[in-house]
Amino acid sequence: MVKKMVIRYLEKLCEEYNKEKFHIDRQCESLQLRLKETTELMKLYEETSDPNYESFTPREIDTKKKRQYLKLQEEKMNIQSALDQQREASEDWKKKIDELTEILLEEKRKASEEERKELEYEKIAEDLAGLLHRLDLCYKLAEVDVARCRMELHILTENIQNMIETYLQNQ
Repeated sequence: MVKKMVIRYLEKLCEEYNKEKFHIDRQCESLQLRLKETTELMKLYEETSDPNYESFTPREIDTKKKRQYLKLQEEKMNIQSALDQQREASEDWKKKIDELTEILLEEKRKASEEERKELEYEKIAEDLAGLLHRLDLCYKLAEVDVARCRMELHILTENIQNMIETYLQNQ
């Protein structure tokens, strides 16, 4: 009973971890898209601007575009930094999920093993109850037919030996 509660708790925790990782992965995708858009805007600006024009022109340069470009560079760095942090967080969650999955599998294996042993003990108890019933019949049979009682006791002895062998093999 306790094992099942532990397994349910671990499964729920694993599900929550997966949801958190999924959320972080969606944020990474969003940041990657923003980074791509920012990079494309920067390329577009670089294609439309002429660095020689700024160096050799007596006219005033459009500082507004230059400020926008610098702002885009800063935004690109911030996005890249946030993306790196989200990727690290995603990897951390992946490690936690992997560890939790290992623990969960081990707990399920243990629970299965315990259940198998429990069923085995129940079968042994049933077999022993059957043998006791047959022994009771032998006591009653001993008063009526001694030869038949001996034959039944011999069969019971073989059954007990088989049960012991089977039990030892399963250990």
